[in-house]
Amino acid sequence: MILESDTFYVSSYVPDLDDSTIGNVKSIDASHRGGRPGFVKLVGNSLTIPDYFGNNLFNTLGNFIVNPKAGLTFVDFETGNVLMLTGKVQLNLEDNSSFKIHKGAERAWDFEVDHGLWLNDILPFRSNVSEMSPFLNETGHW
Repeated sequence: MILESDTFYVSSYVPDLDDSTIGNVKSIDASHRGGRPGFVKLVGNSLTIPDYFGNNLFNTLGNFIVNPKAGLTFVDFETGNVLMLTGKVQLNLEDNSSFKIHKGAERAWDFEVDHGLWLNDILPFRSNVSEMSPFLNETGHW
C-alpha cells in the first residue's frame, strides 16, 4: 500500500513544556503529503519522504525538531483499507541525493516505524483517480 500510495496524512505535536500535566500539548498539526504513486521510499521499517514547497509555515517540520514522534495514515480510497503507523522522524535538511531525484523536493525526512495498525474495508465510501494532478509533472521518480 505504501509503495503504491500517492498521498498520506501526517500528524505531529509539541508537548507543552510549561505544564506538568501529562497529555497537554502546545502545537498539534495534521497535514497532507502527496506525490507520484510510490513517492515514499520504503526500506525495511524505514520510510523516506521527500518534502516539497508548501505554505512556508513549517508546522510539521518545526514540531519534528522539538518532538520527533509522528503518526502516518495511508488510505486506499478504492478498497477502503487504512494503514496507520506511529514512529520517530529524522529530518534530512541538507542537500542530499536521496531526495534530490524528486524534482522540487527541498528536503526529506525519514520515519522509523514503531507500531502499525491495518484497518480492512473501514472507509464508508470509495473513490478512484480519474486523472493525476498536472503538478506531478514537476516531480521525479525514485
